[in-house]
Amino acid sequence: KDGNKNTLLNQLNADEFFARGENPTKAVLFTKKSETPALWTRVAASFGGKMQFGEVRLEQVALMQQFGMTEDALPKVVAIRVNLDNSKQKVLYEGPNDFDKIREFLSDIAEGGPVVVELKKQVEVLQREAKGLKAELMHEHEKTSLAMAEAARTKLGQVGQVEAVRKELQFEIQQAREGEAAVKEEVEKLRKELEEKTRVLGEEKRSLEAQVQALKDVQQQQAMLLDSSNEQTFFASTLRPLRAVLFTTKSEIPQLWLDLAAQQSISCSFAVVRHTEEKLMQRFSLSPASLPRILLFSNKTDSPPIVYQGAIKLDSINTFIQDAVAGGTAATALRRQLKEKEEALERTEKELRAEKGRREREAEEAERKRREQVTGLESTVKSVQKQLRDACAGAQKELLQARGEGEERARQAEEVLEEVSRELVREREATQSKIQEALRRREEGI
Repeated sequence: KDGNKNTLLNQLNADEFFARGENPTKAVLFTKKSETPALWTRVAASFGGKMQFGEVRLEQVALMQQFGMTEDALPKVVAIRVNLDNSKQKVLYEGPNDFDKIREFLSDIAEGGPVVVELKKQVEVLQREAKGLKAELMHEHEKTSLAMAEAARTKLGQVGQVEAVRKELQFEIQQAREGEAAVKEEVEKLRKELEEKTRVLGEEKRSLEAQVQALKDVQQQQAMLLDSSNEQTFFASTLRPLRAVLFTTKSEIPQLWLDLAAQQSISCSFAVVRHTEEKLMQRFSLSPASLPRILLFSNKTDSPPIVYQGAIKLDSINTFIQDAVAGGTAATALRRQLKEKEEALERTEKELRAEKGRREREAEEAERKRREQVTGLESTVKSVQKQLRDACAGAQKELLQARGEGEERARQAEEVLEEVSRELVREREATQSKIQEALRRREEGI
């Protein structure tokens, strides 16, 4: 590279140079010289790194053939604009080797693309035609004057024919005057036509300047406010593959929209429409009550806008735009279906967790009742034991009989306790089995 501003191109670095990268606009000089011309170095330095400059010398045969260049045609300047799909638009500079002219040409390409350059060429052609008409009229006028003077000199030089010459001269002067009047009339007609063309060109120039300014606004502003004065330019712009429009009741551009525009500045242009823009609201059948609403437009003029239906969150909208860039309407529809399935799954899981909690609470309640029954039985045993102790004061036989009865009751109580415990265990296992079966059926349904 020359001062990190001009790249000497060859087969090894050409693909990297012509990739879109940070600077989609490239300027290339095709030259026979073995050193970089000072004029080209000045032009490259004047852009301060805002455009990539390259140089192809005569010995780079493959690159010369790729761009259709021959040795006789050099030097030549070509501007290349790399689109988002890596297609290239090439525009040949056809002006003089002048710093200001070359810089103006490259600035037009960088700011407005090949369209601005072509329109400027048309304006220059019309201006040259107008100048040519003026010069032609002046030339005809001079020829008429010279013819009149020559005729006068010739006639006056013929001795003895003064009167005849005078009459003939008068006749020729009259014809000349009539011819001059016709020429003046033609000149006036051409002047009016020229003025009309100049007026039309002026209006076209102002319209083009307005369009160029609008395109600059689309390029430079992160998110622009749309109204009747700029909405046509915004929707007609193909600078980026997508255009996102936020319809809102807020008076200022939301910070979330600005953050989103900063993240997606390469693939999408952003705009905001306030609810007070009645024509734009009616055009898309929107009312203030339905806002905020986000519509995404592609470069296909016959395609309807894609409506965003998710949450107003940075990550969600970012994913929505990325899906639209990658796959268009089909991708966003699949993403929406996936989101609906995820929400349905989340609701099902929530219901299952609630069911599991309810079953666990029922099991805990059953366990609590079992413990209460055990506690009651233990109290009964203790009561019986107390009765036995109180009865010890009686006869030995009654004591033995009462002890036997107490032990029998205790045994029976223990058997009841064991049976209740087994029943509770079976009930708990059955409950857990039902919960697992319900979970399995939910998963199969999803």
